[in-house]
Amino acid sequence: MATRIALFWGSTVAAHAYAGILAYGILQLRGSGGLAGWQWLFLIEGIPTVVVAIIALFYLPESPSTWTMFTVEERILAVKRLEEDGETNHTHVTLGDLDASNKKQAIKALTDWKVWIYMVMFFCGSVPNTRMGYDDKLSANLMSAPPYVGAVFVMITAAYSSDIRKDRAFHAILGASICMIGYIILNICVQRPALYTGVCIAVSGIFVINPIVNAWLTSNIAPDMKKSVATAMAVSANNSAGLIGSNIYRHSDAPRYLRGHRINLMFISLFIILALIQRFLLRRENNLKRQEKSKLTPEELQELTESDKKIGDESFDFVYRL
Repeated sequence: MATRIALFWGSTVAAHAYAGILAYGILQLRGSGGLAGWQWLFLIEGIPTVVVAIIALFYLPESPSTWTMFTVEERILAVKRLEEDGETNHTHVTLGDLDASNKKQAIKALTDWKVWIYMVMFFCGSVPNTRMGYDDKLSANLMSAPPYVGAVFVMITAAYSSDIRKDRAFHAILGASICMIGYIILNICVQRPALYTGVCIAVSGIFVINPIVNAWLTSNIAPDMKKSVATAMAVSANNSAGLIGSNIYRHSDAPRYLRGHRINLMFISLFIILALIQRFLLRRENNLKRQEKSKLTPEELQELTESDKKIGDESFDFVYRL
């Protein structure tokens, strides 16, 4: 799951590498055809997005079990992979499917302590930002490309390792620790080559966090309506982090921007602490369930499992991924 999410986010990260250069070039069209530079930017970058969205409306399947592009064997394999990741419903569920039967699960997502910890983790892991002190806009855009390109490879590799080793917490912490090393370099070094190295390290680490924590959340929240609401909450926290991240680098702090770097260090440190706490709490929940099962005879355990009215991650048989 983390690898698939990383591949999805990788396209976004790769876009960061060239977005600035592309925007710089498009803005040079200002005045052509009687349009302002920003209008050209909206047209050239917006039209392909709209076209792809229309194609996706008809192309993307509701479920791998019904997609005609798959063979029967491929459908079975796709469904099996979803089940291994904790998916019980193979059909896409959104808030648009909310009704009286699943409204309780949506409310439970709003009151689940696990979801709120994940939200704060997403927030802390998304605040860190970087700034490069180049006066020339073209130079800044060109120099910003390599860190993002490198980040794509690091992110996918870390996500793949997370899937293979079936570990989320420590891989997310590894990404945060790499990011922390980058910001430490930015805080203590003054030479531009060293600062640029710090930027590359920080960017490589920060993008590891999102796909792994996303996969961690979705594998520990069930059933599907609860998962949909929890995911929406996490995404809102992730996006709201930009309110801080975009305002901590002030012109008055130039050229080193130490205030911004230290604030980012604080948030990334808090992320590591929260990831350790979340892992500890989830492991404790697993141990409590295991202890309860050990006290029961096989007959009592079977009777309890059959009569268990709790569903999703509250179920007696549900095991939290760490």
